[in-house]
Amino acid sequence: MNEQTQDLKAVLLQTNEEFHTLAAQHHTLEDRLHELVEKPHLSEPEQLEEITLKIQAQNQSINDLLSEGAELAQRLQEKIAVASKGVAGAQKKR
Repeated sequence: MNEQTQDLKAVLLQTNEEFHTLAAQHHTLEDRLHELVEKPHLSEPEQLEEITLKIQAQNQSINDLLSEGAELAQRLQEKIAVASKGVAGAQKKR
């Protein structure tokens, strides 16, 4: 995660109750998954829980990547818009 994303996350954790709640739930699920992975033997319900938690973690990773991709696309569009204005301004001066 880049620094800008980390800063945004820190602000949201402090100011957005829903984001804070989701982050706390994510942390709880990660802790539980770690507990299950550390066990030498799992019961069938624990195996199912482990698989479910891994899928949830994978989905979160995919969502994070999609979000970062959207942010990059937005920044690229902004840079293109600024560059286009610069080119158009230079052409008018000729």
